[in-house]
Amino acid sequence: MKKTYLFISILIVSLSSHAQESFLFDNPSFEGPPKSDLPPSGWSNCGSKSTVDTQPSFWGVETKPSEGKTYISMVCREDGSSEMASQYLYHSLEANIAYSFSVDLAYSFGWSGDPHYPALFRVWGGDAQCESRELLWQSSQAIDHPEWRRYTIHLNPQQRHQRLIFETYFAKNTFYWGRILVDNLSPLYFADLLPERMSFCYGDSLVINPALEGDSYQWQDGYSGKEYVVRNAGIYTVEIMKDGQIFKDITNVYIEECADRFYIPNVITPNEDNKNDQFEFKGIDTMNWHLVIVNQWGQKIYEDFDYKQNWKAEGTPSGIYYYVLEKSGYKPLRGWLQVIHQ
Repeated sequence: MKKTYLFISILIVSLSSHAQESFLFDNPSFEGPPKSDLPPSGWSNCGSKSTVDTQPSFWGVETKPSEGKTYISMVCREDGSSEMASQYLYHSLEANIAYSFSVDLAYSFGWSGDPHYPALFRVWGGDAQCESRELLWQSSQAIDHPEWRRYTIHLNPQQRHQRLIFETYFAKNTFYWGRILVDNLSPLYFADLLPERMSFCYGDSLVINPALEGDSYQWQDGYSGKEYVVRNAGIYTVEIMKDGQIFKDITNVYIEECADRFYIPNVITPNEDNKNDQFEFKGIDTMNWHLVIVNQWGQKIYEDFDYKQNWKAEGTPSGIYYYVLEKSGYKPLRGWLQVIHQ
């Protein structure tokens, strides 16, 4: 199918320019010798009272890893303190750009010592080793399942950060002993909610469906549904609320000239036989087109600012002519036309 774009605009969007890019965490499956009070290689301890543990086999934790041979456990305490693990990012998180990654989380019922209960998982951004400067994400409920479950975490930093910090936190309005298990980080992706550009053929419509499942949606015209039906070319924006954060993205929608639907004749035979009598195009919106026809010497012989598809070359000799069809917001259509008087 031959395609010619009929709508052209130029837009620079920082988010879309990162499509498909990602970078890796250092030691994403927390591999290292199992040891109490020691984080694995690549991770720094940031707890004020104690250190994350490299598991299994300590404090009664025997859960099998979801990936590799080891993982980490983190606790929060009834005195209000919590354990945290930090990692330096070789590619910083930039402000106002959306990111995402996935992680396996679980809760261990078997824990020696003080009773421990399910807790929240938090993600912070910062620059110094243990600087929890901006809260980027928090689980909507306590991690209370003994089996590993995959969580996709969406980040929308408002500041630039060189580090990520993971924290165990209290799910109740009081301090208590809590714990979570963490394993198997995916790469950290630049997260496109919408494609940079989309297109559809004249006469059709297009459904825009953002990649993020949000709590609420807000489109450029106030529409609040997730799926947005498009019937015109243009620029479309969406704001998505997810876990208290707002994610924004933008897409350019084009209408295409699809060869199996779009037709502009290159010959007319105005002889009143009702066959090719006038210059008539099909397959696109026919309203409000500006038509100019010139001869081989560039002299204008016809012009209509709201062409009704009715030019029959009256008073014009047989020969080759050239046309330009223009409409606001669309690329001009140019071509040649042969007039044959019979």
